[in-house]
Amino acid sequence: MQSINPRRVLRSATFALLACAMLFAQSERGTISGTVHDATGAVVPGAKVSITALATNTTQAFMTTESGDFTAPSLAVGSYDIRIEKTGFRTAELRGITVNAATSVRADANLEVGSSATTVEVQAT
Repeated sequence: MQSINPRRVLRSATFALLACAMLFAQSERGTISGTVHDATGAVVPGAKVSITALATNTTQAFMTTESGDFTAPSLAVGSYDIRIEKTGFRTAELRGITVNAATSVRADANLEVGSSATTVEVQAT
């Protein structure tokens, strides 16, 4: 009868754990992030960013940080429309933003001074 080699068992267990970790590292989701600026290039903190999944028509809302940044993590693969609103600025819309698996998409926007009743629309390419 052969004895069990502890090093061999440890190596096999380590390999199995690493293989499992690599499988879980693969993501079926993506991220949209961006920075909101005004017409002068200054960042716009506290802007409301609404991200709508076109396939399900569900919307998630985020606020820009003090540095004008927003991040929408763990989004399902698909197309999204983004609406950015802030009092004193025209509403900006980014349409057709595509999120792929395990990717991060940039969606920077510029807000123009004016009434929020006016909307500036940008089509994604």
